[in-house]
Amino acid sequence: MVSDADKPVVHPERAQAEELFELAKGNLADADDVELGEPAELGSLAWAQVHLLKAIYHELRYGNDQAAARVEADAAALSDHTDAMDRMARDMRGLGDSLSRSRYRE
Repeated sequence: MVSDADKPVVHPERAQAEELFELAKGNLADADDVELGEPAELGSLAWAQVHLLKAIYHELRYGNDQAAARVEADAAALSDHTDAMDRMARDMRGLGDSLSRSRYRE
C-alpha cells in the first residue's frame, strides 16, 4: 500500500493546469457529440479554448517557478565558487609573499 508520504508532491500550478486540461478534453468530447455548427458545439469549443489557454498559463507559471528555483540554486553555487576562488587567491598571494621573502634572505 502506498502512503501519502510516498506520493510525489504536485506543484499547485501544475495541478491546476492538469485540471483545466481535463476540462478542455471534456468540452471537446461534448463538441463531438453534437452536429457541426450547432450552438452547443460552438459553446463547447469556446470553453475548450478558454480552458486550454488557462492551462497554458498555469504551465508557464509552473515553468517560471522552476526556472526561478534553478537560477537561485545556480547563484548559490556561483557564490560558493567565488568564495573558494577568493580564498585561493589570498593563499596564492601569501605563498608569493613568503617565496619573495625567502628569495631575499639568500
